[in-house]
Amino acid sequence: MEDLSVFVPNVHFEQIPIKNLVSNQEYQRTLSQTHIARAAANFDLYQINPVKVSRRDGINYVFNGVNADMKL
Repeated sequence: MEDLSVFVPNVHFEQIPIKNLVSNQEYQRTLSQTHIARAAANFDLYQINPVKVSRRDGINYVFNGVNADMKL
């Protein structure tokens, strides 16, 4: 069987308390109450993906916390 491991990213999963996550608010879009209400109304627990985090210098930066396929 062909070794396809070069195509698999070297990642691991861990539980990180939300208080230990940092997001760059300058990069985030402005909050929209309409968007929030629509997301809450269409919330589906089975569509949640793990939050992607980049750990640099001991800080956990969230770089993607939304499922791109989510229909809002």
